[in-house]
Amino acid sequence: MSTVKIAAATSDSKYIDLHFGQAETLTVYTLSDTGEVLATEQRPGLGSCVCRDDSGHDEEAMRIVLESLCDCKYLLVKRIGQHMVRELAANGIVSFELFGDIHPALEKIIQYEHKQQERIAARQSAAQ
Repeated sequence: MSTVKIAAATSDSKYIDLHFGQAETLTVYTLSDTGEVLATEQRPGLGSCVCRDDSGHDEEAMRIVLESLCDCKYLLVKRIGQHMVRELAANGIVSFELFGDIHPALEKIIQYEHKQQERIAARQSAAQ
């Protein structure tokens, strides 16, 4: 694993405390394989829930947010609707509903990434 990008719906870059649809911006963390935060940046969020009574979701707004997250592997949010979970998954982004301090969540994702790498290496080794 080299680096991994994780987006989070956070009001202060410390706590996962926003619903996906309420986040004006999403904070993207670029992490090294040791879990060190190499960079953070802000990406556009939806800013307000985009469910419309008469016409469903604002598909254009969702498309823009999805495109802005295309290099992220994970998304951490307080809450998220199932429609958006499916859209993210279709674009290779795994979403997690969490509430609280972001740093333990980032550490757990790095641990998970390491275990996945070990499993892949073991399978490749066994296949040879």
